[in-house]
Amino acid sequence: MSRVLHHPGVECRRRNLGKRADRARRENLVAKTDTNNVGRTTQIERIKVRPKAGERKINRVEVQLTESYSPFLSFQLTMRHRRCFSNASSKQILSLVLGMKFCGAGGLMVDSTCECEEYSPDRRARFVKNFRPLGGGLGSVLAGPFDVHQELIEYTEGMRDVVAIILMSFSPARPGGEEPAGSFLWQIEPARPDELSNGACWTELINTAETRSRRLPELRIKSGAKWVFQLGHNRLMKKAAERIAEILNTGITPL
Repeated sequence: MSRVLHHPGVECRRRNLGKRADRARRENLVAKTDTNNVGRTTQIERIKVRPKAGERKINRVEVQLTESYSPFLSFQLTMRHRRCFSNASSKQILSLVLGMKFCGAGGLMVDSTCECEEYSPDRRARFVKNFRPLGGGLGSVLAGPFDVHQELIEYTEGMRDVVAIILMSFSPARPGGEEPAGSFLWQIEPARPDELSNGACWTELINTAETRSRRLPELRIKSGAKWVFQLGHNRLMKKAAERIAEILNTGITPL
């Protein structure tokens, strides 16, 4: 029976090759493990810094009626409405009140229609011809069309924001008409600390102490249409404020 003889040098080389292969396998395993650990660690860190949906702070603009005075039973037409916008500046509100078209779809007065709008070169004033506040509705039929003149008469930049006063004037659209006629004010200013910590307010003043102190001609509405004006006008202003908040929240440029 023959024996296979192994040379000592050959046997040594085989052992060395085996050790090298084992070492390579161990190093490869360690490398894979480290890579997996890095991946898991990175993922954990990402999860830690990613805010939850419920924790994300969204500064939405909300509008609320903070003051309303419009007595139905009074023989004197008097209205005072104040609407405040959270997370908005008075400069933003003013730019939209003056910059948006006044009537029609996408306009400031959402349900209204008019014949045309004409603007001054500096965009501080505009004239709206044959304005119908409620479009073709019954209210517009009862109240009738009229012309509107809007003008920015005061603008002051303060430490917090801007304060602006806009003069609104109504005049009959038909020749020989007498009503509606007169003027009232829109005031846009920063919200008071007791109202909002960060916001702006839009106040409408019709035949109030503020308008009388400026000796503005009182706004007159034809007999039998006062209640229509009060209801319709308040609804129109409410929708105008909501339209402004919608634009500020969505970032959509008004038409």
